[in-house]
Amino acid sequence: MPLDDLVSIHLNYVGFDDAVQDGVLVVHHRLAKETVEIFGELFAAGFPIERMQPYEDFPIGEYGASNDTVGFYCRPAEDNPKIFSSHAYGISVDVNPMTNPYHDPRGWSPAGSNGDRNRSVPGLLNAESEVVRIFMGHDWI
Repeated sequence: MPLDDLVSIHLNYVGFDDAVQDGVLVVHHRLAKETVEIFGELFAAGFPIERMQPYEDFPIGEYGASNDTVGFYCRPAEDNPKIFSSHAYGISVDVNPMTNPYHDPRGWSPAGSNGDRNRSVPGLLNAESEVVRIFMGHDWI
């Protein structure tokens, strides 16, 4: 994928401190308008996001441990390191990844995260979340 297929979107979001924050999300240009719509709905719903910075603002592999919501991130797939992740194409978004970790056969990622979806913490997603309904309403999985 050519890098010029990617765009940086500046988005307002509600921080964990309940203040309006300005973030940057890098996604594939074909998803830009829809991503703006989705995150506008998340903002209107008051859904908290801890931070939203490009992955290159962090040491390699550290954005997740910083609970950074990120789109593009050139890396192998978590469940198959022989192929690129959908993040490498700018077509996936991790929302508060330390709060909402990915589970594969090796365990939870990022390391040290908690995959319990029944706890009460800011920015948590579960099957009944309004945020999940918002993404699914735009045909995201």
